Amino acid sequence: MHSCGGDLEVLYHHFGVMPAGLFDTQVAEALNGGEFSLGYAKLVAQEFGVELPKGETRSNWLKRPLSERQLRYAALDVAYLPEIYRRQQTALDQSGRNRWFEQEMAALGDPGRFLPDPDALWQKIKYPAEIEPVQLAVLRTLAAWRELEARRRDLPRGFVIEDKDLISLAMDLPTSDGELNINGSTRRRHGTTLLNLIREGRESDPENWPQVKSKTDDWREQKALTDQLAKAARRVARSTGVAPELLAPRKLLAQVASRIQAGQAEPWPATLTGWRLELLADALLAAANGQQRGSD
Repeated sequence: MHSCGGDLEVLYHHFGVMPAGLFDTQVAEALNGGEFSLGYAKLVAQEFGVELPKGETRSNWLKRPLSERQLRYAALDVAYLPEIYRRQQTALDQSGRNRWFEQEMAALGDPGRFLPDPDALWQKIKYPAEIEPVQLAVLRTLAAWRELEARRRDLPRGFVIEDKDLISLAMDLPTSDGELNINGSTRRRHGTTLLNLIREGRESDPENWPQVKSKTDDWREQKALTDQLAKAARRVARSTGVAPELLAPRKLLAQVASRIQAGQAEPWPATLTGWRLELLADALLAAANGQQRGSD
């Protein structure tokens, strides 16, 4: 399969299973020194000099029978994968990176990716800088409810209630139906539930409210440290021929920087393991020590 994260999510939620023997050609390409997130059509053009047709991408795939052009398009969408796989497997064998690739496939095939912690999903919502801790507590409560409701109804989160409406509710803290500044259908379907959730968030223990992240000196220092870690990671990526975005995503490096700043004895987050940690540990620690000496 190529870039199969979305496909795996559908398979898992629809059938409750994950495929065995997974081989994602997009990941293999990045590990073999190719471009990160390379699209299938571009990879086919790169490997075989063939330009795949694009005309049926947005055609009606629900209509039956499918047209001959659609059938050809669908066939070509997988026809080159076996040969790409053989070439990439040979490259992995020659570079000795099969173990790295197996770790990536194990992580990709972990169904836990598709069942995130509902109480942590508020962090993925872009909220205003002026938000208060109590409002964040309400946002956390609302986002957790939305996740569980979306799973129950088998809908995208935004089909239950959009991010902008969650933000509106958390900022306004309405206490009655007339104060709900959201669209009518959502208010009619979920109004009472939303008001109860808002009250629950407001009345929760203040000691457990999320803290607002402001652009203080600490924030600026963390950003500077993350920048230094990113430079070190790019050097490692160049020396190993691995796409830097695959080796060390910015979000992962920011977590490392945050843990280093907090003085944690173990600066590595749970997601930095295996081949990545082997390649990055020494370089990141050296970069962090250099940054800290420069700021003393």
